[in-house]
Amino acid sequence: MCGEISLVLISSLGFVPCLYDDYVCDGVTHCQDSSDELGCPCGYNEQRCFRTNICVYDLLNKRCDGNNDCGDWEDEEDCPCLDGQLECASYEIPPQKCLDVHQYCDGVVDCLDASDEKICNVTCSDDELR
Repeated sequence: MCGEISLVLISSLGFVPCLYDDYVCDGVTHCQDSSDELGCPCGYNEQRCFRTNICVYDLLNKRCDGNNDCGDWEDEEDCPCLDGQLECASYEIPPQKCLDVHQYCDGVVDCLDASDEKICNVTCSDDELR
């Protein structure tokens, strides 16, 4: 049984941990299923990730920056490739869907379907550029 200064949380994993009130909604996940942070208001200039339900400071400006801010790559989905990058024909997040041009035809398969290495044996005529 939890003491007077703690709170019982019933998690979806079936266990009932006791946490001090100070640990609930403190921005740090203490329960395996994050139930101690569910339903908590986000702080100043924070936005909530849809699937993981965590608050991330300045999330709107962190979208498509290559970092996994939401914990499940939600903030990196459906991002356009940057200048100097090419998109893999098939990808998952992670690994990345956009590769720097120098990663194509470098002998290392970076795309799931190896599309970054499949175009390498194309020969061009003298008046064409590759």
